[in-house]
Amino acid sequence: MNFLQLVQKLRQRTGGASSPSSVVGQTGEALDYVDWTSEAWDNIQTEEPDWMWMRKDATFNTTSGTSAYLPPAMSPTPYANVAKWRVFDSARCYTTALGRIDEGYLGIWSYQDWRDGFDFGLQSTVLSRPSILAVRDADNAILVGPTPNAAYSISLQYQCVPTTMTANADVPGLPLRFHMLIVYKAMMLYAAHEAAPEVYSEGEREYNKMMAALRLDQLETIHFGAPLA
Repeated sequence: MNFLQLVQKLRQRTGGASSPSSVVGQTGEALDYVDWTSEAWDNIQTEEPDWMWMRKDATFNTTSGTSAYLPPAMSPTPYANVAKWRVFDSARCYTTALGRIDEGYLGIWSYQDWRDGFDFGLQSTVLSRPSILAVRDADNAILVGPTPNAAYSISLQYQCVPTTMTANADVPGLPLRFHMLIVYKAMMLYAAHEAAPEVYSEGEREYNKMMAALRLDQLETIHFGAPLA
């Protein structure tokens, strides 16, 4: 469902007086329905920090002599929607001129370890193929070490920032079969504002069931290692 359809579904479930024909330029009750639906989508996106549907792939090229790379200035593709880098998910590197036949994994260090190991004394002047990656949390910069001596292509994953629906045709990013979750959450917001406990109970009951299913579908399963002996 798109944004408008979600708003109309919320109106249907709560018995509103009229069904909005657009999410744009509304006032009064219609605007409330739009706002409740938008807020519900915002809440769901921030319910967990590692939703799979908010996980994206990124590849950027290094420049000889440069060790720090800010997401919005990355080349050839800027990444302005990075919430956090998933550096533990096998970051990779290859010489850009050679292509992926040259690809290998990067080690992951903390920012402090990178700073002590590659941004200190003579080591800060060494130019070579990167073997280590770190994240500077203050500005989300990707740091590589040693400082590149040529153009390398580095690929990794990130969690994107929440998206906002503003137009009629905007579609939420979570799988289609879970779109009603937004409506159920919006029903709870509506009911809290309108003092409608029966609507709140229905929304909460269906929301909890579908949220449990969403977590099973869109969060990684925890695996336990084999016994040591």
